[in-house]
Amino acid sequence: VGTRGVARLELKVKGRSAHAGANPEEGRNAAIELVNQIGNLQDLGSNAKDTTVSWTVLNAGSRFNVIPDMATATADVRVYDTSEFDRIQKDADAAITHKIVEQTHVEIAVVPVVPPLARNRSTDCLAAKARKIYQEPGRKLDYSVMRYGTDAGFMYSAAENAPVILDGMGIS
Repeated sequence: VGTRGVARLELKVKGRSAHAGANPEEGRNAAIELVNQIGNLQDLGSNAKDTTVSWTVLNAGSRFNVIPDMATATADVRVYDTSEFDRIQKDADAAITHKIVEQTHVEIAVVPVVPPLARNRSTDCLAAKARKIYQEPGRKLDYSVMRYGTDAGFMYSAAENAPVILDGMGIS
């Protein structure tokens, strides 16, 4: 009867490369700043709204003897409330101002992927009818709001009125 929306949180750090043995002091280590920024951004989720931000992919450097000039990280973002995307962007923009590697450039962007499928009265009514139909042959149907994202969120967000959608009603 409902699912979370999904976004990517994309973090990019630009530094300056230098040879790690010959002149490391001339480099601006993007990997070190990336790790700092992930620390700054680790509390973007919200227990109260069941919003999660999970860092999943980190990339930096290409050779062991070169200070990396570029580093990126991506986090998986899950929300029930689309206003959380804006809140996360605002909080992230504020957090990335705290740098430890001078002369690095940091960018962060929330990139929505799938909107949430919001629970609504019409869907709850349909779920109750489905439960009753399942009971006729002695079957049990449970329904709830799920933490995953689903393409059904696109149908919900495109509708003028709250549509009636049950997601995950596969054969059992």
